[in-house]
Amino acid sequence: MPVKSTTLVFVGESGLALLYLTSKKVRSAKHNRALKGEHASGRTPYGYLKDPNDKHRLIIDEEVAPIVRRIFQMCADGLGTYQICTQLAQDKILTPSSLEFVRTGKFAAYYDPDYPWDWKTRTIDTILRNQMYLGHMVSHTQASKSFKSKKIIQIPRDEWIIVNDKHAPIISQELFDKVQKLVTIKKRANKQDLPNLFGGYIYCVDCGKCLTLHNNCRRNTPYYICSGYRTGTRTGDSRLCTTHTTKANELEALTLHLIQCAATAALDVDKFVEMLLATSETDDTERKALARLKKREAKLRILTKRVFEQNALGKIDDTTFADLYACYQSEQKDVTAQIEGIEKRQRDVKDRAANARLFAAEATKYIGATALTRNMITDLMDKIVAHQAEGERRERSQKIDFYFRFIGRLPDNFFEGFVAL
Repeated sequence: MPVKSTTLVFVGESGLALLYLTSKKVRSAKHNRALKGEHASGRTPYGYLKDPNDKHRLIIDEEVAPIVRRIFQMCADGLGTYQICTQLAQDKILTPSSLEFVRTGKFAAYYDPDYPWDWKTRTIDTILRNQMYLGHMVSHTQASKSFKSKKIIQIPRDEWIIVNDKHAPIISQELFDKVQKLVTIKKRANKQDLPNLFGGYIYCVDCGKCLTLHNNCRRNTPYYICSGYRTGTRTGDSRLCTTHTTKANELEALTLHLIQCAATAALDVDKFVEMLLATSETDDTERKALARLKKREAKLRILTKRVFEQNALGKIDDTTFADLYACYQSEQKDVTAQIEGIEKRQRDVKDRAANARLFAAEATKYIGATALTRNMITDLMDKIVAHQAEGERRERSQKIDFYFRFIGRLPDNFFEGFVAL
């Protein structure tokens, strides 16, 4: 039996220094490629291939891209990562590692010939959070501690290098944003297997925590209750919050009614935008005030320059100069703040018009809807905020605030006069 030989290499101080300099050059080269938005890692994201003509550029893998879109759409439709894994396995879709092995023979250790479609929830979660599917190049997400150690450390997200629009996107920004909201919501099955339409969307106005779904077993009445209150009562501190109890069926009916009215109002997009702008549009008085403030700001610049000249020529003493300069600077600071406030409100009006059209496009998809679905909530709602109810039984009333996607919270009477079609 042949004996394997082992060669030991001893590196002195000069050799160690050379290794350090080489490592530093490699890191610097990789960092520069990352800043340019070039793909520098060995493996491409699932759904992309290296461009045959440029190994630092990504192109869409037309065979796999539809699966990526399907994964995002399944999440947007309300499926969790485990359910997505199950569906892909049932359809015998090869996992990324299995596909790589079939194509290139790499990653043999991760290939199970008996079950090559064994998708993991971590794989799905990684895909759903990857900004590269928007066409952006994301680099510098992890690194080794030094040239002496191969241990990989994760780089904080705010230190990642992201270069936008470096390759063709596979999914839209709208779908990605919708999915990011959903993947941050922890979906836990309740004991009664009740449909939790508002999970992760309804919050307490006082403590800011989510309302969780429960069921009154005696009356078989599902209801939402403040998790802050429940946590407080369990720890013996009932003062943490109050119940903010909301019946699920009443909340569903109210939400459906608002969405139906919104869909009706959005049919006439121009009128809908006009109505929305009427709640925030700057009037003629404010526009005239802006012109007056800009005129005063220009005058103050001239006055400040003049006192400098008069002081330099000896026409006014240093004490008078200091008083005048301080007075002009104080007024100019106040005028600039007022100008910025008015201009920001004017920009908000323009943005609000564009956002109103985005909301209208989503709302009109649900014309004629007769039942509330999770998709309707995720498409049209940002959040719902519950106040503590007042009164008892028939006298009981509760304020619920609805914050719509794109357009925020609307006045309580905004949809008056609109009915479901």
